[in-house]
Amino acid sequence: MLNDSKIKYFIEYSLGILALIGIFLFLQLGMSGELYDPDIWLHLKTGEYIMQHGAAPQTDIYSASVNGKEWINHSSLTQVIFYAVFNLAGADGLIFFSAILMLLAFLLLFLGIYKNRSVFTLSIVVLTLTIFASKIRFNIRPENFSVLFFCAFLFILTRQINKKWVFFLPLIQLAWVNCHGFFVLGPLLVGLFLIGERSKMQEKAYRNLMLAFLLTMLVCLVNPYGIKGALYPLTVVSKTIFSSPAINNKIIELFPPWRLSFSQVGAYYTLLIVSFASFLFNLRKINFTYLFSWLVFLAVSFNINRNIIFFNCLACIATADNFSRMDFKESISKLFPDRLIFLLKCLILAFITVVSVKYSLSLLDDSYYIFSENRVKSSLLGEARGIYPDKAVDFLLKNKLPDNLFNVFSHGSYLIYRLAPGNHVFVDGRTELYNNDFFRDYYRIFNADKPTIDGLLRQYKINTILLSGNFYPDLEELIKYLSQNKDWSLVYLNDDGLIFMRPTAENKALAAKLRVDLDKWEISRADLKQINLQHVDPAPYSKLAQMLYALGADEKARMQAKEALDILPSNAAACAVLGKIYLHQGDLSQAYQYLRLASIYAPDRLSTLSGLSDYYLQIKDNKNAEKIFKKIVKIHLRYAKGYYRLGIYYENSGDLKNAIKYLRKAVELAPYSTEYPDKLKDVAAKIKGP
Repeated sequence: MLNDSKIKYFIEYSLGILALIGIFLFLQLGMSGELYDPDIWLHLKTGEYIMQHGAAPQTDIYSASVNGKEWINHSSLTQVIFYAVFNLAGADGLIFFSAILMLLAFLLLFLGIYKNRSVFTLSIVVLTLTIFASKIRFNIRPENFSVLFFCAFLFILTRQINKKWVFFLPLIQLAWVNCHGFFVLGPLLVGLFLIGERSKMQEKAYRNLMLAFLLTMLVCLVNPYGIKGALYPLTVVSKTIFSSPAINNKIIELFPPWRLSFSQVGAYYTLLIVSFASFLFNLRKINFTYLFSWLVFLAVSFNINRNIIFFNCLACIATADNFSRMDFKESISKLFPDRLIFLLKCLILAFITVVSVKYSLSLLDDSYYIFSENRVKSSLLGEARGIYPDKAVDFLLKNKLPDNLFNVFSHGSYLIYRLAPGNHVFVDGRTELYNNDFFRDYYRIFNADKPTIDGLLRQYKINTILLSGNFYPDLEELIKYLSQNKDWSLVYLNDDGLIFMRPTAENKALAAKLRVDLDKWEISRADLKQINLQHVDPAPYSKLAQMLYALGADEKARMQAKEALDILPSNAAACAVLGKIYLHQGDLSQAYQYLRLASIYAPDRLSTLSGLSDYYLQIKDNKNAEKIFKKIVKIHLRYAKGYYRLGIYYENSGDLKNAIKYLRKAVELAPYSTEYPDKLKDVAAKIKGP
């Protein structure tokens, strides 16, 4: 007959298994999102190259800007594996494979903290917090191998450090050094444990660990680039510290955590606080190896948010260990009856199960509408639709547009996948290849810097310009510049992008043949009967409206925006475009009507706020104009033009002190601009006087 303790254990164990199933289901679904990260396409293309040539490329082969420059490709083995899986099983196979890597990583982490029955619930709670804190890094990329290998190192160093398991570390490191640039974390971890565990280990075990450490360091040389490949992470770190590329301020994964929303990093901060508290609660028995490692990885994660997941894994190990060895653990047992503690454990495990299932269901329910196919697509599995310029690339290839392509940074890797080796991109996600001078030039073109853009386009011999992505506010000025410049012809316009072509002597006839006549342009219409009663985002239509407005085709833009509102009357992007169109045409009443709606539907949207600021300036309502300008810089902290326009507003208002304050901020955020520093000098000269 079962006694009371066995029944309790059975119930706790059953609830714990359900909680584990729930949390690993959430992890599996979280890692099953469609292929949307742009860098994956570069990895697939390079994997194909390595398979075809039998070696990793030693120099750049994709970019016209740095072609032939030495390239340390730190993910060659991952690229081969990813390409093989993608080639064999498609996007779904690659997604499933990446999810398996992460499942294995967190399973190892759980095995590292689950030491006996007494810490079963504690282990599940800490693991759950760790997984939720890491969801910001749920993606398909070579980093997944780093997470798996990092957790394998942690498991061996925390559970098997006194055994010969430590000799698996060099073998893991041999794979790691060829899979991802974060391989440096392996020797770092072993080094930390060598220092911290010296007094606790037997002499033989310590000698084994020392030997494993030396071998782990040595195998770092076994990569396609030898010593240069082994030193690659240190080179990147030094560049980040001393000459960080300007583009880093635009890449979300390189932001520090404090620049992200609480919804993105709230669980990370929670784990940080809980793990810190666990050290405080365990001061008498503190593990200094864990504490020092915790501090090192906290510093690494607090600098760049892409490193958060490695801190989370280390914090998971340290937190579980600290709470399992708390000084007042027995006191708690005396203060609270066993039944109450048992009930609390059951409630916590049930809560974890419910929350995990809830989040899993929300992932299963996430979907969007594909207008070109008149169907709804799940956000899980497959290739992302509507974020890449796939139709624009089809057009470019079909018509054999000239090489030396200018493209936006975020789509460079996708264009490499589609166009290489026949066409070369201007820029892509390999930031280590491009120096600050290059990114200065890129941003001057991207932002249509009037004093320099003509010279730069000729300097880089740009013949074709493919613009895609967020058209407002990012590309509006460049589109306006190109559409008004006789040296460029618009040859492609669709919801995924625009293509401009320079009509040189060699391709003048082709440019004339393909030229888009905006007067004859037919707006894109949706089949409302097919959409039926579904609530769908008319993004393709509002994007087209934004492009047409930037091209100066106000009437076509107005009709296209109206089409977007027929699909979804609460679409703020379309309302904002209509507000700007009517403002441009001098119809202030209609302009306010649509800008007001845009403000109701999306009060913090940049296009909404920009339109409202223009409206208030036009009706000379300076008080509200100033209020909107301040709201722009408060919400959109990195939007340099917002600070610039606020500076101009204060200059025109006679408040030169505030004008200089905000113009300086604009210059700081946009060091590539020639316009902003010139304006700052002009205002400063006004203060000094003649």
